[in-house]
Amino acid sequence: MKFEFVLPMEPEGWQRARGGFKRVKDPGTRAWQAQAAFYIKKAWGKQAAMDGPVRLTYFAVQRRPASSKKSADPTWWPTKADWDNIGKNVSDTLEACGVVTNDSRIADARCVKLWGPTGC
Repeated sequence: MKFEFVLPMEPEGWQRARGGFKRVKDPGTRAWQAQAAFYIKKAWGKQAAMDGPVRLTYFAVQRRPASSKKSADPTWWPTKADWDNIGKNVSDTLEACGVVTNDSRIADARCVKLWGPTGC
């Protein structure tokens, strides 16, 4: 099964939980996941969750900041956030939305970080 969707929002990396022994999700991560969930649920509908193995490819398109060097590669986004944290944010949200039964079912994952004109 192939599932494609667009998140018309800036990509954001998953932030490490805070709170010592109490696992508290970072407010920025929580807000990003809530916004992403809106678009994912709309695209997924009421289908049953995929029960793996699942291949995930996520194209994270970020607006190029005005301060970046113009001589740098015009395609690749080589700065923060880390690719694995961006992917974790997406995979956690897919699980929360019922697209996959568990994000451990994602057996092949790729996050491609690119510069783009709009960030979406």
